[in-house]
Parts: sequence; structure tokens; C-alpha cells
Amino acid sequence: MKQPGDGRADGTGVYRKPRGRAAHAGEVSVVTGSAGQAAKKPVPLNQRAMWISLNEAGSTILDIDGLKLDLTFLNEKGEKRDWFTIEKQ
Repeated sequence: MKQPGDGRADGTGVYRKPRGRAAHAGEVSVVTGSAGQAAKKPVPLNQRAMWISLNEAGSTILDIDGLKLDLTFLNEKGEKRDWFTIEKQ
């Protein structure tokens, strides 16, 4: 992990990436497998490669403003359940 932490301004700090293409500068992957519906049966969560795992129906919202990307996961009740920011320097 290039930048350990949660990527949150109100947590351990936002993720920062260099401008342009830079080899081996890190990657953030998002899997929103519960966008359609949450699993009815228990599923294994909290895998080592994932910062957070939720079995909740919801949507991922991307807000891009210039060199800043904010990602928010809202559950079906509209509650903010996960979020992070990536800023290009």
C-alpha cells in the first residue's frame, strides 16, 4: 500500500497522486457489489485488501472538481457509509 489510511480529510488524510501518468504511484479500486441489492445470505467481509466491507444496498457517488475526486457510498436510507478523496498534486 503506497499511502496507508482511509483517504479521508477527517481521518488519516486524503490520498495524493502525482499529476499525469506516473508508474507505480498507487491505485484505489472500488467494488460496489451491493449497488443492486445486499446479499441475503452471510458473505465473507473484511478481506485484507479492502479498507472497509459493507453488505448494504446503496450507491456510489463520484464528485470530480478539477484535480480532486470525492467518492461517497450512500446506503439505501441515504446514510453516508464510506467516503474518500483523491487529490492530484
